[in-house]
Amino acid sequence: MVICNTTISIDKAIIGEWTDWMNKTYIPLLMNTGSFIDVRLFKVINNQDQGGISYALMMMCRDKQTYLDFETRHARQLDQLHNVKYANRFVSFRTMLEEAK
Repeated sequence: MVICNTTISIDKAIIGEWTDWMNKTYIPLLMNTGSFIDVRLFKVINNQDQGGISYALMMMCRDKQTYLDFETRHARQLDQLHNVKYANRFVSFRTMLEEAK
């Protein structure tokens, strides 16, 4: 299993709107790509900075190739939806995790 974790620090002023949009719109769009076993949004409960609240978007795939296919086919369009809607209201970074066996 591979997990793509996107950590997002979002402006405190829009937390309610943003989490609602993520749960009702963005996560269903991710799931509809067929690339993920599961997608979940978690609030980071430690190391919060002064300017925003951090969340971890965990996208679980069967394997690395499935995630790379998602990147090629869908990621740019979905990222753009988020980037346009919340321009200048967030910062983010991605980490890819592979299950240790």
